[in-house]
Amino acid sequence: MDADEKRRRAEDKRAGVFADELAKLQRAEAKLAAKRTRLLADAYALTLEQRSRIGSVSSRERDMPLRSMALELGMAVRVNDRAMQTQMHDAHELIELFPQTMEALVEGRVTRAHAQVIQDAGRVIEDPVDRASFERIVLVEAERQTVPRTKKYARQRAEVLDPRPLQERHDTAIRQRRVWVTDLDDTLSALTIVGGNVYIHGAYHRLTGQGTTVKDVDRAKRRAYAAGQAEAKKTGGNGNGNGNGNGDGESNGNDNGNGNGKSNSSADATQDAEAMHDAEPWFDDRSLDEIRCDLALDMLLAGTPVIDPTDPTTTGGGLGAIKAEVQITIPITTLTGVTNSGAELNGVTPVDPDTARRMA
Repeated sequence: MDADEKRRRAEDKRAGVFADELAKLQRAEAKLAAKRTRLLADAYALTLEQRSRIGSVSSRERDMPLRSMALELGMAVRVNDRAMQTQMHDAHELIELFPQTMEALVEGRVTRAHAQVIQDAGRVIEDPVDRASFERIVLVEAERQTVPRTKKYARQRAEVLDPRPLQERHDTAIRQRRVWVTDLDDTLSALTIVGGNVYIHGAYHRLTGQGTTVKDVDRAKRRAYAAGQAEAKKTGGNGNGNGNGNGDGESNGNDNGNGNGKSNSSADATQDAEAMHDAEPWFDDRSLDEIRCDLALDMLLAGTPVIDPTDPTTTGGGLGAIKAEVQITIPITTLTGVTNSGAELNGVTPVDPDTARRMA
């Protein structure tokens, strides 16, 4: 056995040790997550007991035990109280409705993420027997598949067992359509639209078609410009003429004399090429994703809705007359170019200085 083979086997052995240790850590994390789930479920159960002893019909007063417990637990681990309420409810639901999944989590056979996707998908199954069957089938996949694959499989199985027809589920889910903004890093934000899949995919397809057309036009413009440059170099490069006598030859070099005249076409061609270079058209260097984004924002900011239930005579021009407005705070030093920071959008997220100056 040569040295390279020994080294390869030693490295493979180390990789196997790493994999075994990582698997042990994951099982330990799953067991720890099970303990956390049990604790949160017990805390939630206590709030239910406290709530049952409250005689008031006010929902605000009856929710006080849960809110108080969530606030205390959230402060202990630096988690928002609303998020803690969700965690407590999910923990209680997992133990009460998905005991097989909880058992797998306790034994470290699945992660908390696997358990969550099983819980999320199976929540719609009301019949306990069907839900238990769903758990048993999906857990087999969860123990050997990734979380995304488990999620997809769990959804497929849940749809089969869901007693509600698809139309009813759609009618319920479509009431959750909404739009919201999430501020990202480096002066970017995300506009998320949740709606019917037919319309969302249709809108995306239209943006893609428009973006592809923009790219096609740009490529055609580039080809035309490159062809023009090549033609200019080709026609302007033969500047040596054969003029008669001692005079200057014609610039096209077609005279048949014996003179040694030299035309000025080389210099002219160079000047023409430089002029064309200076007049180089603007080319679109944006990616397809960038173009899609720009088109969507352009239509949202400058377009007019096709369906407008308002009366233009009483609303000042209808929905199309409503303009986008933002509030930008910009320091005078940034406005004048002395500094390049400090501008803010709605007092919440920073704005790049160039955009802030254009908007000022």
